[in-house]
Amino acid sequence: MSSIGQGSDRGGGSERVLINWLVNMGLSKRDSMWKLCLLEVGALKPDNYASCSSWIDATPIDLRSRHPAIREQNFLMMGANENRGKWDVLSLSLVVNFVPEPRDRGRMLCLAHNFLRESGLLFLVLPLPCVENSRYLTFEHLGSLMTAIGFHEVEKKWKQGGKMAYWLYKKVERGMHSDFSPFRKRCVCRQGSSRNNFVILLQDQ
Repeated sequence: MSSIGQGSDRGGGSERVLINWLVNMGLSKRDSMWKLCLLEVGALKPDNYASCSSWIDATPIDLRSRHPAIREQNFLMMGANENRGKWDVLSLSLVVNFVPEPRDRGRMLCLAHNFLRESGLLFLVLPLPCVENSRYLTFEHLGSLMTAIGFHEVEKKWKQGGKMAYWLYKKVERGMHSDFSPFRKRCVCRQGSSRNNFVILLQDQ
């Protein structure tokens, strides 16, 4: 993950959006003995959630840690069994778009579903052009993909001409016959030479 990508001029500080949504959901009023366990993937600062330490227990990780308080960890290499159902909130802010392989992007979202507790929350942030100007991905296509994985959209924030798009998803039970087949291959959603090629692909379950 690039520090430039997380700069304030590129949409950095997205934790403020997540904190505001969590507060609006009443989650800041939890008993101090039952803090939200939050896994922050791609953290560049160890104290993004310090102001909420009374109700959020944050664990920041990054592929290449730049601070001793940030655990150096590849999210895709985290143990599925030891992390299954472990986290209340998982933040993927400007992370998925830095994963080079489209199927690893999909695997990252599936792992997030696996790692979250029942009704846990996924915070997803992407550069707006990844969905607004992609040849292979639209808001509707992303929504269908997330539904197939087992996520229900709770909040969404973006504006025309903006740089970033933010979503908050709740983990729901994935249907026994959830169909990944529409998301295994690239499908052209928009024509035009000015489109980018960002895409998220899913593998067989």
